[in-house]
Amino acid sequence: MNPEQFFSPTILENDYLKLTVLEEKLVTPLAEALHDPNSFFALHRGYNSVDAIQKSIDVRLVAQKKFESLTFVYTDKKSGTICGMSSFLEPGNHFRRVEIGFTWTATPFQRSYVNTQAKMLMLAHAFKNMGVCRVEFSVDPLNEKSNLAMQRLGAKLDGRMRNWRHNSPLDPGDRNIYSILDSEFPLIAKKFS
Repeated sequence: MNPEQFFSPTILENDYLKLTVLEEKLVTPLAEALHDPNSFFALHRGYNSVDAIQKSIDVRLVAQKKFESLTFVYTDKKSGTICGMSSFLEPGNHFRRVEIGFTWTATPFQRSYVNTQAKMLMLAHAFKNMGVCRVEFSVDPLNEKSNLAMQRLGAKLDGRMRNWRHNSPLDPGDRNIYSILDSEFPLIAKKFS
């Protein structure tokens, strides 16, 4: 996968969502949309204020400027509301894989079509345009909603990495690693079409 495939500015959209590349002007509205003092990220990561969430999003923006990730902001087409974000990670590898991570769906849109539709758009882009053969997801074992979402999507649990990725001082770092292969995607895409 060459960097042009990964970083080419793009809009991903379907009937439900429009995913646009994260820009500076979207940081504050996105942080405001994601703020919920009772969310998993507030309770388990310390992102319990708009300011703390903005700082977290700023990290994604810096990584994007360094060509380390590409973050998309979700907008619900029906309401015009910003409702989440997710990133492609580790583009520079030569192993024909990419990770989709740092996914955060606004509380009012959780357990709706938003996460599934955003993942389907990103998976289609990864397999069809980026040419990867494997998409990975890393999920905190304590985040029950996200683990269930991976299972509903059809991702396979490959195992658990211990003390692997620490996103905040409160994060113990363990992650469940899920994957979808290019050979599995057509059946998954058909299921959600």
